[in-house]
Amino acid sequence: MPRVRVRKTDRGLIQPDIYERAFLDISVRNISLRAAAKSHGICHVTLLRYCRRRAEASREKTRPPGYRSHSKVFSVDQERKLQAYIKRAADIYFGLSPKEVRKFAYELAGRYGCKYPDVWDATKMAGKDWLTSFLERNNTLSIRRPQATSMSRSTSFNKTNVTAFYNNLQTVLARYLFEAKDIWNVDETGKFYNSLKLKS
Repeated sequence: MPRVRVRKTDRGLIQPDIYERAFLDISVRNISLRAAAKSHGICHVTLLRYCRRRAEASREKTRPPGYRSHSKVFSVDQERKLQAYIKRAADIYFGLSPKEVRKFAYELAGRYGCKYPDVWDATKMAGKDWLTSFLERNNTLSIRRPQATSMSRSTSFNKTNVTAFYNNLQTVLARYLFEAKDIWNVDETGKFYNSLKLKS
């Protein structure tokens, strides 16, 4: 099944206000249903269903005609926060790969208590289809495998970014109350790990 479904009908594209105006023409001005549907350019059968629902409930509770969007894992606000986090991680040179974003989305869904597919529990990460849809909804993101930091990017590691790092470090230290013995300085050369092996 293709991830991008081609629309075959124009159903659901008409604004709900048009159906409301057609309903008022029928109920207030006593225009026939077919005449009201023709004047507003909508299907008379769809208008009939809307009028029946509109008569049974108030306007606030009346569902507009057409297709409803499928259930998403995250709300709009939660996806906005996730997008901001991914952008911020890239700005401080910790860009996330597609697989890392999927793992993070799975952990975030569990933290928020969101309903997600069962296969996420098996793989401990969000699915590829979710990532594709997420990137389509947030087209300002560009997620790919991170590359080595270039000289131009390393020189832009300025006072603002360093200050943000130490502010975050202070927040973490205050939250978890780490002691001096819990903090280790490890670089990427592997000498620290080799020295531990020799001591053991």
